[in-house]
Amino acid sequence: MAQAATPDVMPKFPGGNAELYKFLNAKMSYTNEDKEQQVAGELILTFMVDSTGAVSQIEVKKGVSSKIDAEAKRIVSIMPLWIPARTDGQPVTSRFSLSMLVNSESGTVNPVLW
Repeated sequence: MAQAATPDVMPKFPGGNAELYKFLNAKMSYTNEDKEQQVAGELILTFMVDSTGAVSQIEVKKGVSSKIDAEAKRIVSIMPLWIPARTDGQPVTSRFSLSMLVNSESGTVNPVLW
């Protein structure tokens, strides 16, 4: 298992954050139960992006509901290759933290704005 490096440049989803959230919104599905209960909240996932851009070791750090958490993990697992992090100009493996606001009633996934 590769160790996470502290990169000079963080990994990026192809096309940047706008494309990342477009992908999440296109792929995320909610159960009728979650919709009826209007489940919403901040969901935080962490995962490794290796030097080829492949995603692995997906973990829920802050969940919303077991079904939504599992769906978010599934979606991250099917993402296209990321642009890997770089250290000294070389691609490296790194850990990435993804925060999102999910709303089962509206069926949306949005970035967390700090």
